[in-house]
Amino acid sequence: MKISHFGIKLSVAILLGLVLISYTIYWKAISTLSDHMTSLAETSNHLTNGEIFHSMVHSMLMDIGGDQPNKIRYAEDCQKADKALFQLQSYLGHMADGKDKKMLSDNTASVMRLLHMMEVLFMI
Repeated sequence: MKISHFGIKLSVAILLGLVLISYTIYWKAISTLSDHMTSLAETSNHLTNGEIFHSMVHSMLMDIGGDQPNKIRYAEDCQKADKALFQLQSYLGHMADGKDKKMLSDNTASVMRLLHMMEVLFMI
């Protein structure tokens, strides 16, 4: 009586194939998840810097709008706003070249000029 091992070999081959396929799918899913998490972290940092800038501009306006303007606090807020705006401008390097990138770059540059003009006017 001869026993055929073809069925066992075929089963092992199919099992090995399924393991390799599941490993490939798992690897692609983890790779995609990692890319999305990196993108999410970059977006979160961008939003944080935008909020810091927005908050500092409001604080600067309150510093110069009171009965006794606070020049020291204004200068500190201006430095924080400058730093946040510089970080926001550095994110433009990640964007693809085009009309949107140029528009954002121009807007950021004009906000920086306005911020420095406010600083010069208030510190006089």
